[in-house]
Amino acid sequence: MTQKALITGATGFIGSRLCLELKKEGWTLRALALPGENCDRIAGDVSEIVRGDITRPGTLTGIGDGMDVVFHLAARVLDYGSKKQFYAPIYDGTKNMLEACAGRAKRFLFVSSIAACGLGRHLKGVKESDPTQKSGIPYNDAKADAEVL
Repeated sequence: MTQKALITGATGFIGSRLCLELKKEGWTLRALALPGENCDRIAGDVSEIVRGDITRPGTLTGIGDGMDVVFHLAARVLDYGSKKQFYAPIYDGTKNMLEACAGRAKRFLFVSSIAACGLGRHLKGVKESDPTQKSGIPYNDAKADAEVL
């Protein structure tokens, strides 16, 4: 039986590679992309491109319907911006996706970052089970907060 997945952040570096690898394994893929976003990189790897915005819950209706797995990779990855600019897609967007997919998708996989564990030499040997630690950097802190949703 073919597995079905929704991928947010599918047009990004990691997301596009995930699309490629899952397609090789025979998955049926749905990508969520921002309105107007260039999807040429993934067009041959996904079965469906849905236009929506994780910061606007009204655009997410039915997004997780029938999915075996939601791979949530979408985030602001620029190295500058305000706290609000990072929290809107990372924290609020994750909350919106969880709500939109609740009871509709079998699994939800949130892709976080080592940045959620803070900064410093203590990160050598860090494990997924280690606690998050805020650093005062908006991207890092938004990822840390989104992990507890």
